Amino acid sequence: MKKLEIETAFGNEKKKVEISQPHGTANFGLQLCIDGYYCGMLMKQNGKWIAHLNDKSFSRFTTDDIQILGEIIDKSGTFDLV
Repeated sequence: MKKLEIETAFGNEKKKVEISQPHGTANFGLQLCIDGYYCGMLMKQNGKWIAHLNDKSFSRFTTDDIQILGEIIDKSGTFDLV
């Protein structure tokens, strides 16, 4: 499994963000975990990153937040995205 780990600020708190690509899931997106909790999937469609998040507490993510995460993913070169 390929994984990208970053530490980022959420307000005044720092959180560990893990983005991973389980084997064979290049077409289905990337898993997003924050502080060890599974939050949902990130996918790139038509050149834009979208998120399918599990918990209403993560509804504070804006479209811009998701695009920033996507830019980090793109620049990392960690994942084989189709």
